[in-house]
Formats: sequence, C-alpha cells, structure tokens
Amino acid sequence: MSKEKKQIFHDRSKDSYNSKAIDFDHSLEAKLMLPFKKKLLSLISIPENSKVLDVGCASGSFLNMLSKQFNFEGYGVDISKNMIQQAQVSNPTMHFETAISESIPFSDNSFDVMTTNLSYHHFENVQIFAQEAFRLLKPKGLIYINEMYSPEFLRGFLNIFVPLSPAGCIKIFSPDEIINNFETNGFKKHSFTQSGIIQIITFQKL
Repeated sequence: MSKEKKQIFHDRSKDSYNSKAIDFDHSLEAKLMLPFKKKLLSLISIPENSKVLDVGCASGSFLNMLSKQFNFEGYGVDISKNMIQQAQVSNPTMHFETAISESIPFSDNSFDVMTTNLSYHHFENVQIFAQEAFRLLKPKGLIYINEMYSPEFLRGFLNIFVPLSPAGCIKIFSPDEIINNFETNGFKKHSFTQSGIIQIITFQKL
C-alpha cells in the first residue's frame, strides 16, 4: 500500500472514531462488537498480576470487562485521542496512550498478554504490527486476534467494498492470512476458534 493510501485510511479511522467517542459505548457499532468481546472473554486466560495491552482499545470497554474477571495491570492504545480520553475516565487505574498499531510507545518485553478486538482490519501495516507485538511481548507471551470471519467466496466480494468504509477499514482477513503473518514474525499458533462470524486466533511468542 502506498504512503498516500495509508494516510487516507489513517485519517478516516482517526476522524471517524474521534467523532464517535463520547457516545461510542451506546452506539450500534459497540453493540455489534459485544458478542466478539464476550466470546474472547470466555476463552482468554490472564495469569495473576499480568500486564495486559489492548491495541485499538477504543473506550476501554474490553479492559473493563476483563477487570471484572481477572487481576492484572491494564494498558490500552488507540488511534483516536478522544477514545483514549474516554477510556481513561472509564478505567482510571489503567494506562492509556494515543498511538498507531505500528508504533506503540512501550518498552520491549513489557507485556504478558496482548489483545485486539475488531481492530486488526483497520491496521495500515499488519506485518509491522506483528513485529511490534513480538517486541512488546515477554517470551512465551500471548496475543489474541479477534476478528470477523467470512468464507472465501463472500470475503472476496466484501473486500471490494470494505476499503470504501468511512471508518478506515482496509480488508477482511482470512485465518490463513493472519496465521501466516504472525508465524512469519516470530510466533507460533496457539489456538484457533471460529464461531459464526467470529474468529479468534491466539499466538505465542517463540
């Protein structure tokens, strides 16, 4: 993808979510995302006192959900500064930064667990994101990629229109595309779950 195209997707995503931030948790989009988050919540395991980073955290709702079930130190990053402000208000004991997925302002080997919920399809360079995840995770750390699943025949059709989204969506990824990306960048597949339109792929840092 050219630099100019990346900037278009970046600006669309940032502007869209800045404008939605105040009422996002009550929006139709948030309601549509909730089954994805609940599914991940039913699968995820967070060791006691872990450091957890949610990438594309939006208003911080998933970290809030996790905190009701696990004891951990929570961090979040999002492209939208307005979303980060909302996340900080909702989760005052956690740590939030405005950042893109390809340049996350935390130290190497900082986190035990990383998550991303319906954000991967917004990332302008998923290869660089996988490299960032490898840098940020501790050895044997896990990353959970929670994304929309679509069968191949439908995915090809939808991907004609997905890049036109005003929210800065780039494409729907197949499981193989996600797996190949992370396995190429220092991870092994830990688990794969597909339920209806939900796919959750977990990777472990080698």
